[in-house]
Amino acid sequence: LLKNFPNTLYLQILRTRLEKKELHILIIDDNDKDVARIEGYLKNYRKPVILSHVRTGEEAIQKLKDHEYDLCILDVHLPGLGGLDFIRHVLEHGDNLPTVVITGRGDEKTAVNAMKLGAYDYLLKKELDSALVNRTVYHAIEDHKNKKERERLREELEAHSGRLEEVVKERTWEIEYLNSYKELILSGLDEYIRVVDPVKKVVQYESIKFKKEFGDCEGNACFAFWKKEKECENCISVTALEQGKIQTKEETSGNKIYKVTALPLKNRDGSLSAIEVVKDITDLRKAEEELHQKRKLATMGEMSASIAHEIKNPLNKILLSFKILEESPSIKGDERNLLGIMGKGIESLISMTTELLDYGRSDRISRETFDCVEMIKTVLSESSGITGMNRIKIVKRLPKGGIVINADRLKIRQVVINIVNNSIQAMPDGGTLTVSVKEENGMLTIRVSDTGTGIPGKDLKNIFVPFFTTKRGGTGLGMAIVKHFVELHHGDVEIDSKVGKGTRVTVRLPIEGKDNISRK
Repeated sequence: LLKNFPNTLYLQILRTRLEKKELHILIIDDNDKDVARIEGYLKNYRKPVILSHVRTGEEAIQKLKDHEYDLCILDVHLPGLGGLDFIRHVLEHGDNLPTVVITGRGDEKTAVNAMKLGAYDYLLKKELDSALVNRTVYHAIEDHKNKKERERLREELEAHSGRLEEVVKERTWEIEYLNSYKELILSGLDEYIRVVDPVKKVVQYESIKFKKEFGDCEGNACFAFWKKEKECENCISVTALEQGKIQTKEETSGNKIYKVTALPLKNRDGSLSAIEVVKDITDLRKAEEELHQKRKLATMGEMSASIAHEIKNPLNKILLSFKILEESPSIKGDERNLLGIMGKGIESLISMTTELLDYGRSDRISRETFDCVEMIKTVLSESSGITGMNRIKIVKRLPKGGIVINADRLKIRQVVINIVNNSIQAMPDGGTLTVSVKEENGMLTIRVSDTGTGIPGKDLKNIFVPFFTTKRGGTGLGMAIVKHFVELHHGDVEIDSKVGKGTRVTVRLPIEGKDNISRK
C-alpha cells in the first residue's frame, strides 16, 4: 500500500498510528449541568475521552502546569479570571493548546475577540448537541495538528535552503496526500481497504479485514460498480479518478450499509491507482433515523399537549352536564341507555386527553429516591380487580429486599401502568401476566410478559409511533409515552412478541440516574 509513498510520509503515518489512544480534554466551566451535558456528548467520540473539569481560569492555569491536554473547552463567562483573559494568558506563556469557546449568551463581539486571540471555534450552549460537539472537537484537534506539521515543514525547509526547490516539491506532494487521505487511510487500516488499478482492473492490495468481509473475487466481478465511458448513478467513474476527483457512494448488503470511497492515487511513475475504503455505516444510519424519529416525536408531543389543553375545558363542562343528567330520576328507558353510551364516550375522551397531556408533558424529569419494587407492587395491586374479573393470573418475580433507584417516580409509575394495561387488554379470555424485576450491571430491568394474542410483525415495528393503534377505541399513545419517559431517563425499552403466544416488554433504567464517563 505504501510502496509509492516517500519514507518521510510512511514514517508520518506510522507516527500517527502510534499516537496515544485516549483524548485528554480540559473543561473550564462553573456550571455543572453544562459540563455534564458536554461529557454525555463526548461519550460518542471516535476514541476514548478522559476529561478534567475545573471551575475557574486560575484552577485551569494550575492544571496546565502539571498535565498535558489535547484540547480545552472554555466558558467565556467565568468567576475571577475571564475566558478571554485565560486565552490571552495561554498565548503569552507559549502554551499552544487548541481551545473551543462556549457561552450561554450570544455575543458577536465576544466571539470575534475570542477568535482573534486564537480560539478555534465559538459555540452557543443552547445549540449544542452530540454531533456538533464531536465534530468541532475533531476538527479543532486536526487543525492544530496540521498547523504543527506546517511549522515543522517550514523549519525543515529553512534548514535545507540549499536544495529548497527539491524539498518544496517533495513536501508539497506529501502534504496533499496527508491532508486529503490520512484519515481515510488510517481508518481503512482498521476496517476495510484495498488498492486497485482502475484502468487494468487489477487488485493491487487487500486488507485482511476486507478479504474476510467481502471475500476474494475474480475479474470484472470485482469492479461491477466501475465505469469509464458510460457513467451511472451508482458507479465510480474511472474518468473522474483520472481527473483527481474523490468519489463516494453507499452500498447495501443484507442488513448492512457500507460507505465506499474511491480516492485517486498518482503513483511516482505516473500511473493511476485508487484507494478504495469501505466503512460499515449501519449504526450511523440507524442513529440518524432514531434522531429523526425523536425530533418528529417531540414535535408531535408539543402538538398533542396543545390539542389536549384546548379540549380539556369544554370537556369538563360536558362532564359536569352529564353528571347532572345522570342523577336525574326523570330519565328512563331508552334515554337512560343513550345516556350510558354518552358516558362511555366521555370517559374515552377523558382518557385520550390525559394520554395526550402525558405525552406532551415537559421533557424535564423530577428525580427522587424510591423503592421501585414497592411502586410496582402497588400498581399490580390496583390492577387486581380487573385482572381477577378477566381471569388473569399474576405471577410476581420480585426481589424481597427491593431496589432503590433515583428517577422520576410519576413517570416510571406511568411506564409500568401503560405496559401492564396493554398486557391485560391483550388477554380478553384470561391468561398469565408475569412481572419480574432485577438489577443487572447497575441497571434496573423490568420485564412484563403476557400470554395474550401477540403482535404481528408488520405492527410491531410501529408500536412506539404516536397515534398508531390496532385496538378499537385506543389512542395509540400508551407505548409512545413508555418509550418517551424511558429515554428521558437514558434507558431503553424492547418488545418481543409472537402471534398467539404473547408479548414480552423489557425496560432497562440506570439505577443511579446519571451518565458514567471517565473523569480525573
